[in-house]
Amino acid sequence: MAVNIMDEKFGPINSLFQGFLESTTDGVLICDKDTKVIMANPAFQTMFGWEFLDLAGKDHNEIPIFSVGQRDEGNQLHRKLVTEGHVSNYITKRMHRNGSDVHVSVSLTIVEHLQSTSYIAIYRDITSLVNSRIRIRDSEQCLRSLYEHHSEPVFTLDLEGRITDCNSLFLQQSGFSAQEILGMPFMPLISPTDINRTMNHFNEAKRGRKQRYGVTVIDKMGRCLELDVTNIPIQVNGEIVGVYGITKDITELKKVQRQLRDREQHFKSLFNHLPDAVFSFDLHGNFTGANAATEKLLGYNTNELKGFSFKPFVLAEDLPDTANHFKLAAEGNIQRYATRGIDKKGRMLDLDVTNLPIYVDGEIVGVFGIVRDMTDIAEAQRKMEESERRYRKLVELSPSPIIVYSEGKFVYMNDAAAKCFGTNDPEDIYGKPVLAFVHPEFHQLARERSRTVTVERETLSWEEMKLLRVDGSIFDAETIGTTIEIDGKTSSLLIIRDVTERKKAEAIVTYLANHDILTAIPNRLYFKRLLEQRLKQHATGMLVFIDLDRFKAINDTFGHSVGDLLLQQVGQRLVSVNNRGIFCRQGGDEFISFFSDIEEIDAASIALEMIEKLSRPYEIDGTFLDITPSVGISMYPKDSNFAEMLIKQADAALYAAKEKGRNTYEFFSKRLEEKNERKAWIGTQLRKAIEFNEFELHFQPKHNVQSKVILGVEALIRWQHPEMGIISPDQFIPVAEETRLILPIGEWVLRTACKQAKQWSNQGHSLVISVNVSVQQFLQEDFVTRVQYALAESGLSPEFLNLEITESLPMFDFDTVIVKLNQIKSLGVTISLDDFGTGYSSLSYLSEIPFDYVKIDKSFVKHIHTHSVHSSIIQSVISIAHTLNRKVVAEGVECEETLHFLQESGCDEVQGFYLHPPLTSVQMEKLLQLGRYS
Repeated sequence: MAVNIMDEKFGPINSLFQGFLESTTDGVLICDKDTKVIMANPAFQTMFGWEFLDLAGKDHNEIPIFSVGQRDEGNQLHRKLVTEGHVSNYITKRMHRNGSDVHVSVSLTIVEHLQSTSYIAIYRDITSLVNSRIRIRDSEQCLRSLYEHHSEPVFTLDLEGRITDCNSLFLQQSGFSAQEILGMPFMPLISPTDINRTMNHFNEAKRGRKQRYGVTVIDKMGRCLELDVTNIPIQVNGEIVGVYGITKDITELKKVQRQLRDREQHFKSLFNHLPDAVFSFDLHGNFTGANAATEKLLGYNTNELKGFSFKPFVLAEDLPDTANHFKLAAEGNIQRYATRGIDKKGRMLDLDVTNLPIYVDGEIVGVFGIVRDMTDIAEAQRKMEESERRYRKLVELSPSPIIVYSEGKFVYMNDAAAKCFGTNDPEDIYGKPVLAFVHPEFHQLARERSRTVTVERETLSWEEMKLLRVDGSIFDAETIGTTIEIDGKTSSLLIIRDVTERKKAEAIVTYLANHDILTAIPNRLYFKRLLEQRLKQHATGMLVFIDLDRFKAINDTFGHSVGDLLLQQVGQRLVSVNNRGIFCRQGGDEFISFFSDIEEIDAASIALEMIEKLSRPYEIDGTFLDITPSVGISMYPKDSNFAEMLIKQADAALYAAKEKGRNTYEFFSKRLEEKNERKAWIGTQLRKAIEFNEFELHFQPKHNVQSKVILGVEALIRWQHPEMGIISPDQFIPVAEETRLILPIGEWVLRTACKQAKQWSNQGHSLVISVNVSVQQFLQEDFVTRVQYALAESGLSPEFLNLEITESLPMFDFDTVIVKLNQIKSLGVTISLDDFGTGYSSLSYLSEIPFDYVKIDKSFVKHIHTHSVHSSIIQSVISIAHTLNRKVVAEGVECEETLHFLQESGCDEVQGFYLHPPLTSVQMEKLLQLGRYS
């Protein structure tokens, strides 16, 4: 209840002011000169919950709106009032009767009237404004947290393509500091090849269409980075003002943080010192009066407003509603509403208006307008909503799954998270316990991480765990989390990565890294690790090195696809040998196995079992193929304790098995080790021999079998080692072929022989010189060109050069060999088929290969007197060759009886120690000077 102290203390007062005190929304408290309460208007009583009778007569500082600690503050304000005459808009808080805080803006003034002094305190309730600021701050912090803890790099572009915002992951990836990159156009970061395409995507985003594309960027160090970029248009009040960019694996929002800080400071500035204005209107809506705050609000003083209608000061689209509220107030109904006004400078203002009827003697004579400027609050609200829309859109459109949970239950998830958990509707999961979607094995970890976030308020790092989808299926995920505040409640925000496919890919990569793709058995690197483990775990064992005999012939004949199928079957058969074995494909047609706990006495039986299984026919696409293995064996720990050495030793034993004729096995021994050391020494010395020209040619004459006239010579290489003397070709030629040093050696023999033959020709001795050609040398793509070069370099006429090829050569791509032989023949060079009868020969060669001579190997010639079969074969070969107009040369003639047999059999030419041994060039020249007879 309010007491009409105006009548009692001051006499008659304008009823207009009395009505204002009773109808204003501001609380008004009036004290006498002794600061005793003499009046409290209805708004004051409502604001603090006390009736006037509870307050009347009490000292101002003793009324129960002050807490104990605020007594001194009341005294200080009173002293300031007395000293300065007024106190304006002092922001503080008082206490409601129910104990709650009431945030107020207090204005104090002293009124002198009829020799009496009164103190007037006007309380304005700003609790909603303070709470609004708190909500704005909480919302900004929440949205900023979402942006800052995004799992991927994020940046913002203005419409000119300048980088106005980015997070730390973006800086980390680009290599620039925030100071360097903010404000920088993004196009210089794009690879030149992607600039046009990227600009097209950027322009599409500016048109309001979300874009996702791949692009190559260049960081500060000049490194190229491949990024998956999502561009999202930024809309504010329906207008696109920029573009978001989300790239994979980048975060840190330094620019956004600065913007958020600036925005927060701006909001605080807007919320300070909000002025109110009070107007009075006649019943027609014309201004009749206004308080001092009016000029600050509208820019007009009272005199400029008087007599004018309020309508020109209201935004046109809000005028009908505002006029209706005014009409209702004029009819006696208190109105409160929001509208928009226009100040003197044409600026639009958001206003909170209360219209109160003005009563004089019980009759409505006008309308009060109490106006609170809400422009800054409305602007702050719009920006907050804009910011919230931006971040919500960023979260909702983010390709990364994002969830929020509180008190152990889901309260939010974006579409990406819903899909991650196997549903299209997040509502299916809201309110359900988070642990229901965590694999039981990871419940403890999930609880610990939740406590870290919610209780200890620490940001989580990436952690891998297994989660469950709605249908109960399991998927692998990585999660990172942080704490956020929503409506004053502590919640947890998690960002999830579904790494199921990555884990599968890692498993596949691991398998591929450890296994041979073709045969699906371990590869050599994985085998070596397994072998080293077995050597530590077992006392004995055998290591087996397997090579398939003449596998290249199958590849060349049937094709590599058939060869691959054969290797797969070989791998399958290998793993069926002894259940204590481990196996690998070394490469090509080579395999290695190791059998634990095997003594040398049992090793041979395993080797034989292996040879027997691998030698069985293979059926591939309806064709049966036969192939045999050669096997080398080293024993652990007898031969070595080390994996690499055991493999090396078994490899050496393998070569020994091949030298024994293949399709057999051989144990490593000291003799083999010495032999291999000898071969290694020869290989090293061969390189020096080539460098220091330690080779020389000897020449063995070829004679007409009847007249014994020297028709030509065979060039035979000799190695004059500076320390070891003459080293036999039988010792170094196989090593040269293994190391491919046979190529430069063969080239040297060909050129040197041509030069020597030309020298003899210049001396009047026209001899055909025969040069042996190795398989490797012949198979060189440019071999024919090399022959042409040797002839051109020496000046030797082609008919004086004969090339001797081994009979095994046609086994290597028969058609290609025939083409190359015909090319050589076209030069005028003759060809001999050397070593005929040593194991690869087929009589069909005699008709298909374009050769001029057949050379019968000395192994046949040597036994013609002791093996009748050999003599019959030689006679048959001579007969067939002559039928085909080919000549026959027999080598290895060591006695008169052999020569006589060949003469009677019709052989054309012979060579051997019985006639002449190989001679040096000097010895050969002396022989030629004596005549061309032996």
